[in-house]
Amino acid sequence: LVKQVELFSRFKVNTFHWHLTDDQGWRVAIHSHPRLARQQHYTQDELRDSILYAAQRHIEVVPEVEFPGHSCAVNAAYPELSCNPNAGHSVQISGGIFSDVLNVASPLVLQFAKDVLDEIIEVFPYSQIHIGGDETPTNAWQGNAECQAMMQKLGLTNVRQLQSHFVRQLSDHVTSKEGDKRRTVIMWNESLTAGGTDEELIKGTGGTMMCWEIGNAQPCALKAAQYGMKSIITTQVPYYINRRQSTDADEPKVAGYGTDNVKAVYDYAPIPASVPTNLHKYYVGVQGTFWTEHVQHTDLLEYLALPRLTAIAETGWTPETKKNFSD
Repeated sequence: LVKQVELFSRFKVNTFHWHLTDDQGWRVAIHSHPRLARQQHYTQDELRDSILYAAQRHIEVVPEVEFPGHSCAVNAAYPELSCNPNAGHSVQISGGIFSDVLNVASPLVLQFAKDVLDEIIEVFPYSQIHIGGDETPTNAWQGNAECQAMMQKLGLTNVRQLQSHFVRQLSDHVTSKEGDKRRTVIMWNESLTAGGTDEELIKGTGGTMMCWEIGNAQPCALKAAQYGMKSIITTQVPYYINRRQSTDADEPKVAGYGTDNVKAVYDYAPIPASVPTNLHKYYVGVQGTFWTEHVQHTDLLEYLALPRLTAIAETGWTPETKKNFSD
């Protein structure tokens, strides 16, 4: 981590989005729920040290704790937070999208999420918290009595609206804090683009959309801007810089199809020419996303990240008219 922070600093990457939880493990100690961190994890003091080290290099650290999907590790530790407490729940050992999500109609789950966010606020001093929201199947909610009762009580017409209500409650919780404890939320684009979403509830969060999905990243950013919401562009193609850079035979066998080369990254325009000028102010950043599940060692990480990370950094800091790939 230290080596990567030094790398970020050298190339003027000013924010580190730290994805701390997933189906394969919960990687941050939460004192109110100690069973979450049964696997390898960071202590809160270790996180504070990392935040300070990054701050000394002019880098803010944005934590991500994932709700309500990618929650297999949570449900394995606390089955009562799932939609089926009596079923077997396990930490996943492979990638994918899993239907074992949190029961968003349960008061226990809402309190759990608030407890987690309260501890995250105490550790991470900056103004934003990423609360996830991507890749959340609704199957478990459709078959859960509490979820169905909530739908009836609220007069909902689509099960996805349960997620919108849950997200709004989490946002309201962190935005209602006073002084330096107040936070706003970042969400993956599905929070706004998934079919059946209550867009008015999401608009009311005042949060920032992190736009990643092929086919949905730019429509989400535009819709967010029209709602007066900010967005961060990290479209999977080509801004996921853990993916293969070429189709050469000796290219490492990692994710992707080999088309996400450095020129594709450099040439990508995060604000399309079709976006009205008055909306540009809502496009607040670009991100090079790097998932490490297929990356076994630091040398491979750096081979994949560079020079694409520098291309993204230049896009973030340099007006389009002054970019020059050959230079």
